[in-house]
Amino acid sequence: MQVEYGYQSRDGEPDRPTNEGGVHSQPERETVRTHSLLYTWRGSDPSLKPILLTGDLDVVPVEPGTEAKWQEEPFGGRIADGFIWGRGAIDNKSAIVGTLEAVEMLLGEGFRPVRTVYLAYGHDDEVGGMGGAREIAALLKSRGVGLEMVLDEGGVIGEGILPGISAPVALVGIAEKGFVSIELSARTAGRHSSLPPPQSTIGIPWKARPVSCSTGLVLSSRSLSAPCSRTCGSSVRW
Repeated sequence: MQVEYGYQSRDGEPDRPTNEGGVHSQPERETVRTHSLLYTWRGSDPSLKPILLTGDLDVVPVEPGTEAKWQEEPFGGRIADGFIWGRGAIDNKSAIVGTLEAVEMLLGEGFRPVRTVYLAYGHDDEVGGMGGAREIAALLKSRGVGLEMVLDEGGVIGEGILPGISAPVALVGIAEKGFVSIELSARTAGRHSSLPPPQSTIGIPWKARPVSCSTGLVLSSRSLSAPCSRTCGSSVRW
């Protein structure tokens, strides 16, 4: 992760607003399930729905015995050559640090948001988030909190990641990732393997492919099709 240091004042000299206590003083801080953090930055208009900015505090572990293969110590957090070297520098401690830096700067300037802002940082995202993100969500739900927007981690801004494009490219995510498990089966008339049909039985589900539509998921191929369901999934029969 490449970084730039400091703030820039109007006269061109580095100028970091002072805010003793910072984000740990003015916004209300709660600890959820021992390690996850929830900050509440109260807005001036309680009639407006709040927004939620999220990130995960944990990182994927380093495989024991591979430490010497890292260019820098994976948990050293060393700053060198304009980069922060360390596990989680991209995924996604940069987002957390950036958010906290922005809040600290605004607090130092005496800024107060119009709508309430929540900062939610889970501690177990890499193992499912059951004790972090889920518990924070349940806590907010129990308080009747309805959100105007949730901003989660996204992709990086990288150079050279797409062939033919030299400019920096940003990946913008507009939905939460998910998964669906689909079991397909096919039944056809039996025949001898010396006289196979143009379309084999195993080839029918192999050619099935998901196609998104406005109401859900379509599974289609030359041999089968299924209508969209109202949820992200489909019941397939043929």
